[in-house]
Amino acid sequence: MFTDSLLLISIPFWAVIRIQQASAYSFEAVQSVLIACFIFLVPVLIVYAITRALFPYASMRVLNALLIITICFYAFSYLEALLPSLRYRWQLVLWITICLSIVLVFDRVNARQLRKLIIFIIAVLYVPLISTFFTGSTLNNQSIETAGGDASAHVKGENQLSASHKPNVYFFLLDAYGRSDVLKDQLGYDNAHFIQAIKELGFVVSDKSFANYPVTTLSQGSMLDMNYPVEAGADVLKSGENYESIYTYLRGDHASARFFKKRGYNYVHYWPDSGCEYNVDICVMHRAFYEEPTTQLLRLTPLGRLVWLFESRDDEDPLKQSVQKVLNVESKPTAKEHDIQTLDRVISQLPSDDPFFLFARILAPHPGNSYGKNCSFVEASYTVAQADYDTQKYVSDAKCAEVDIVALIRKIMVEDKNNPVIILQSDHGPEVRAQFGKKNADWDKEDIIGRFGTLNAIRMDGDCIQKHAYPTISNVNTLRLVTACVSGKVPEFLPDMTYFATYMGRPEHGMVVPIAKDSVPLND
Repeated sequence: MFTDSLLLISIPFWAVIRIQQASAYSFEAVQSVLIACFIFLVPVLIVYAITRALFPYASMRVLNALLIITICFYAFSYLEALLPSLRYRWQLVLWITICLSIVLVFDRVNARQLRKLIIFIIAVLYVPLISTFFTGSTLNNQSIETAGGDASAHVKGENQLSASHKPNVYFFLLDAYGRSDVLKDQLGYDNAHFIQAIKELGFVVSDKSFANYPVTTLSQGSMLDMNYPVEAGADVLKSGENYESIYTYLRGDHASARFFKKRGYNYVHYWPDSGCEYNVDICVMHRAFYEEPTTQLLRLTPLGRLVWLFESRDDEDPLKQSVQKVLNVESKPTAKEHDIQTLDRVISQLPSDDPFFLFARILAPHPGNSYGKNCSFVEASYTVAQADYDTQKYVSDAKCAEVDIVALIRKIMVEDKNNPVIILQSDHGPEVRAQFGKKNADWDKEDIIGRFGTLNAIRMDGDCIQKHAYPTISNVNTLRLVTACVSGKVPEFLPDMTYFATYMGRPEHGMVVPIAKDSVPLND
């Protein structure tokens, strides 16, 4: 019984070691993972103990089946990585089919021979983990501490090309920062000093740029994946499942990240309340719904996506509130300092031996950010209601963000000696005209320009950006331009389209409808 239990325990213990080495957590941080592992293990041990007591002649066959099922349970992430485009429900069906098939097939094999095979498989799983203790070269780990707690940073593998041949790429997104003409005409704020400051730092500013969608998820998804994430239709976003692929973009799994990773870059993802997908090398978070090591454990198993689906439920959902009360956790992370201050520290801790592509969503000047009076810090939740904008506060927060981001860019240009590429962009403009309280047909020209007009500025050595950037470039083409210039190629732009969409609970939610440029020009 002791030997059998040891075999069962060895599999979740392998998962614990894997998480520890892959994410550089302290042992104290992994204690929650150990507890979770053994919570999962208890039912397995109980089933085995009962079976051994009642059917001793079948105990070895039952143990073999439990070992196979336990291995399958912690190996689910390999199936997800192998078939990333397959929907979760079908991944789950395929996983159950494979596991049951393996159990049934191997049940016909001699039990003792099968036990030896399973022990061999477990040993193979441990070999790369044990070798890391001696070589220290399997993973290049970094741990980045944010103001709200420890954030994981896992740098996968080593790059074949020297960083000296590739500039670091910084993408700073100022959420809801309006285009200059919008700020001046609709809010009475002239940001000419800010535009002049970034131009003096070498930025090319497209002064008639616009978003492809007026909502955060679709707009940021389109810019990061360099494509249009959904087809137009009356009810394409009615189902929550249709958002699933879009949210993977926001968690770091998108075309631009894959582009840079294939060229030897590490991908750094900063979106404090989104979490990260598997391809993210360095994930920076203030605080997760669950402690991050436990989240990493769950992502090895079929439960990872279920937990994510639970987290994505509305914060007013009674079931979610009950679970949060029992677990004594908050539904969303809370900032302890300004995003740009956090980014300053994060960038200073990034590994210098490999190039990186950093995407950072900065909440300001969107409502819910952490700027108070005179740009002081106020604790702010990242859960933001789509309420009417306070125009005076919005302008004040925009000014604070401008000062901080220019200071950070100047620091980067001094300290990064490898001619960095820097992108400064917004996902959409402010909602100062209560646009989302209206139906699509009721949006007038000023509504559309106000929400769709965006900041778009790019700094890169050489003349590629100057040559190929154009005043009316839309968000979907920003990274198409940058990736082409980094590769020394001519950009292949998509048509600059605009689509109406809205948030849950607003009129006509679920609809994605193209907006005709000739009827409502964005670039007068």
